[in-house]
Amino acid sequence: MFSIKKMPLLEYVKSFHSSVSLSNVLLIGCQHILETTHTMLRSLYDFGLNPKNIFLVGKCYSSNRSVWQEMHRDGIQVSFLSFSFESHLTFDDQFYSILDQFLKDILHKVDLSKFHTIILIDDGGQFLTISMKLFKNHKNIIGIEQTTSGYEKIKFSPLPFPVINVARSQAKLIYESPMIADIVIEKILKRMTVLKGDLKQILVMGAGAIGSSIYTVLKNDYEVQVYDKKEGVDLENHLQTADMIIGCTGETSIPFSKYKYIKKGCVLVSASSSDREFDAVHIRRKYENIKSCYADIEEERFTLLNCGFPINFDGDKNSVAPEKIQLTRALLLAAILQAYKMPKNSLGIFPLDIDMQREIISKYLSIQKLNNMEEIVENGQSYFDKNK
Repeated sequence: MFSIKKMPLLEYVKSFHSSVSLSNVLLIGCQHILETTHTMLRSLYDFGLNPKNIFLVGKCYSSNRSVWQEMHRDGIQVSFLSFSFESHLTFDDQFYSILDQFLKDILHKVDLSKFHTIILIDDGGQFLTISMKLFKNHKNIIGIEQTTSGYEKIKFSPLPFPVINVARSQAKLIYESPMIADIVIEKILKRMTVLKGDLKQILVMGAGAIGSSIYTVLKNDYEVQVYDKKEGVDLENHLQTADMIIGCTGETSIPFSKYKYIKKGCVLVSASSSDREFDAVHIRRKYENIKSCYADIEEERFTLLNCGFPINFDGDKNSVAPEKIQLTRALLLAAILQAYKMPKNSLGIFPLDIDMQREIISKYLSIQKLNNMEEIVENGQSYFDKNK
């Protein structure tokens, strides 16, 4: 377990909330079971949060077993259902059942009325959607959503409790998306070293924050097209010419019925969430039983990377270096601390505190500048050492 020193932005956020006491808080969440998630949670212990009052469930493609064990040693109640994967079912169907069981188990064994505040943190919207049904009679709940796809799921729902919208915060949209784009490209290039074929034309599905950032990273080295269904352009023509398709829509961008139009030898890469981007279950069902959700599937016409799951997750303790993902973790930490202070009687979706966002962005940029300077110094020293 690495030190919080690798994510100084967390300590910075904590410095604004010295009066907060989380000793009577229950934290329930759908989160990536990764090392930086654990570090963020540990930073809450300083506010009195008891790790035994933290219940987590993760997703098979973003859960690391070593981190799961480390969390358990702390006392965090992290579900082993986090590793469930059935290749012949869509992940969304599987995960709905997992979340339903996870939340009903908590309701069965935990007296929610004894807590001052119950904070629900979600990554994808499905967790909060189920929670709205199961927790609708409880008045001490506040939700947090951290993804755009999750926000889209709940934005028109009749909310029985308030929700803090981290997903559409300017800090996340402006500064996180380029970082995710860089990681996606890095992971793609790593996988491409074992795949055959020339990569000339790339099709990016979705012109949102992530898709636009990926386009910006790739456009100078490849012929890149961006497809957005809102523009009404014919999809089939794009599919017939692309050597690689990167899905960034957060929904099904290429349904099973469109597979016949995909160019032979094409590589399909998801940069969103779940396995819905390419309707991947139809590909997996052709095989007896795929054990690993990180497997690449080579079809006669195309190759599907990572079983259709997001390419930026590969089973490691961290999908992104701590110094890069610390912005994401800091925004979520800020939302948790904001949730504790919020009144429970106002319903609706509320923005992440804008003043806190400004402070986090300012500190993040200063840290990035310092890191860049250190890298320049290290590179310079390395050069002189080699040329003595």
